[in-house]
This record gives sequence, structure tokens and C-alpha cells, in this order.
Amino acid sequence: MKNLLLVFFLLSSLIVLSQSTVPVYRINPRQTNGGNISAYFSDIEYIPLETSKESIFGDIQMLKVTDSSFIIRDQDTKSVLFFNQQGKFLRRIGPHHGEAPYFNYNETNKVVKVVYSGKNKLSPDTKILTVKYHNFTTGGNALDTTDEIIKIEIPVAKINLSPDYSFTPISCTYKMETGPQDTTIYLINILKGDSLFKRLIPYNQKEKMAFCYISGSMWMDSNSYTIIDGQTYLATPVENYVYKLTKDSAVRICEIVFPKDVAISKEFLKLKDVKSLDSVIKVPVSVGIMNGISNIFFKGSKMFFKGVAPAYLSNISASSPQVYNFIYDTVSHKAVAIERLTSDAATFYLPAFDPRDGLMIKGLIYSRDNFYSYVSSLDMFNAHDATKHRNPQYPPALQQYFKTQNRKSNPVIVRMKLRE
Repeated sequence: MKNLLLVFFLLSSLIVLSQSTVPVYRINPRQTNGGNISAYFSDIEYIPLETSKESIFGDIQMLKVTDSSFIIRDQDTKSVLFFNQQGKFLRRIGPHHGEAPYFNYNETNKVVKVVYSGKNKLSPDTKILTVKYHNFTTGGNALDTTDEIIKIEIPVAKINLSPDYSFTPISCTYKMETGPQDTTIYLINILKGDSLFKRLIPYNQKEKMAFCYISGSMWMDSNSYTIIDGQTYLATPVENYVYKLTKDSAVRICEIVFPKDVAISKEFLKLKDVKSLDSVIKVPVSVGIMNGISNIFFKGSKMFFKGVAPAYLSNISASSPQVYNFIYDTVSHKAVAIERLTSDAATFYLPAFDPRDGLMIKGLIYSRDNFYSYVSSLDMFNAHDATKHRNPQYPPALQQYFKTQNRKSNPVIVRMKLRE
């Protein structure tokens, strides 16, 4: 009987151990592979954005893909522009009394909310901000204007997970003067409508002393997440613990480890003294060093993700480009850098990603089973001239584009699917 109990205890211990451990994937960006773009992406389509006096702009600072349009924010012209899915220009929302417009898009009600930052009213005694939103359809048609109240002392990002559910990253950070408390804070709140549905990923400030002081939360920007069928993947900064998130659960599935010379060292997470931690965060991080990962999604055994850096090291004119976008095969343990993928016949020997800095900073954009990037007309025409000897067979849209446009025309949107 004692032997049976001993066996049962050992088996139970093994089960607990297997459930508490996750695979650790070690990735060295300098040793990542390349390959043809068509080995990873298919159905590659180029969509030139109409260029006219009314529609011309500088660069894509932000791109949002809806079911019927592309919405773009351009810093150069201080504008928000609407194009349909074929690239036809629909509308421009320009600056108002010198104030540039910003926008966000609510996928649930399909409303584009445009705001001019200088037109908001702050109540100094209550720290409540009244934000005036100008609401538009996805095609750029004006709807109405609404005022919304925001408590600015507690910034909360609400990120759509499905039509009924969303999530908000919560910070476990604390001040050096007070120090960490023996209290548990959940890093993710799941909301059903505006009501709290579930709290996930508990972090105790004392147990996670370094993380809560150095970082404290998941990314607050909705563009850091790829939402597919009501689920997403997210990772704790610096730690790089990857979780699969649904409305019901957050399950840790793996850990990513980078070499110390390309990412913030996890050794900092072992510090147990607040003064030492405070000294660490005051030291400037070298340009290009990653402090986490974002835009995580899976296709079969392949894990796609983007490295995040406080300040990126530009790849313009770099002989050995810095890479931030990865495809990691969890079976073969081979890593590919999207920056190192090369054009081939499937892309008409044209770039499918911004060969400068757009891919590095923004990564790929997912929408409705397609992935999107963009390429400047300067880079399109440079590639066009350099590959004439290959006699590429351009589709009609590109034939017309190269016939009627030039290096100063609007960028070209690239739509593609992941290869099965």
C-alpha cells in the first residue's frame, strides 16, 4: 500500500511539473534565415493608392484596414485619408486651426472616431478630460459629434477581442517611495460590454518586484495585438512569457529568450532592491535593443511575432539590417526574419514590405484572413527599373500604375495570405 501511495505521489508531482513548465525558444536575430517571400505568403496583390491633388500625402504613419476601406494617418500633411479596398480615394480630413487629426476605429460598431488633441477640455480639479470625437463611417462619411469623459489619472486601453468582449491591460507598477506591496494585481481584465467579466494573469508586486517596477504591464496599444476569431497572443515585456488569451482564460504557452546584446537582459528581473531597480531604469537603453515582443499569431507550427524596441535602429543604408519580425517554427526550431525574405516571381520581383523602416516599426497588419503591408512609390519604381531584365508579368493594376505614376506618387498597399 505504501508503495502504491509513493507511486501515486510521484506521478502527481510529474503531472504538476508538466503543467507548470512551458517550452523555451532561444532566438538569435543575427542567425535567422531568409528565403523567398512566396515560401511563406501567397495570393500577393498590389493595390496602388490613387494619387491626385486631393489625395496625395507623405507617408503612412498609421494604417487601419476595415471591411471596405483603408484608413491612413499621415503626419506630413496632418491628415486622415480614406481609400476604398481598390485604392480609390474617398475623403481627406485635414488639420483644423493647425491641429492635426488622430483617429481610432471601433471594429464592433464600425465607427471611425477622429479627434483633434488641442480641442479637448481638461478639468484641473478633477483630472477629467472631455474628448470631442468627430464620428465617420468606414468610407469617410460624417455621422455625428460626441463628447466622452476620460479620467486621465488612470489610462486604460480597451482592445476589442470579439463583438461582445474586450480586454484592458492593467499595470502592477508601484512607486519607489512606497515600494512593492504584498498584493495581487491581474494584468488583464476581460470586459463584457462595459462590465468586468474576468480577471486574468495574477502578478504579486512583491513576487514580481522587478517586472512591476521596470515594465508593469502588457502593451497598451491595440496595434500590438493580432486578434483572430476571438483570441489573441500577448507577452509580458522583458520577460517575454507568451500567453494565449481568450475571454475565458490566459494560458502561458512558451517563453522567448534573446541574446543579451539584442534585448534587455532578463537578469534585471532577479533584482530585489528598489534602489537598484531605479538605477537600472535610469540608464538609457541602446538604440535598437528590444524590450519585448508583440503582434503574435500562429499558423500551424509557425509562430509569427514582432520585436519591440523603445528606439529602432534604422535599416536605411545598413549593410547588415537589424531584424524585428520573425517566423519561428516550433517543431524544427528554425527562425526566419521577414526582413531577410527576398522578392521572386510571385511578387513580380517587387518588394512586398517596406524595405526601409515601415515593417520594422509597424510590423504586418492582419485583417480578415489577409495580411497587409505597404511600399513607397520610390521603392516600387526603383525595383521596377532594377528588374526589367527579368521580364516580370505585371497584372493590369500594376501595368497602369507604372504607366501613369512616378516615384512621388502615393504608396502601394500589399495584400497577401499566409501559405498553408
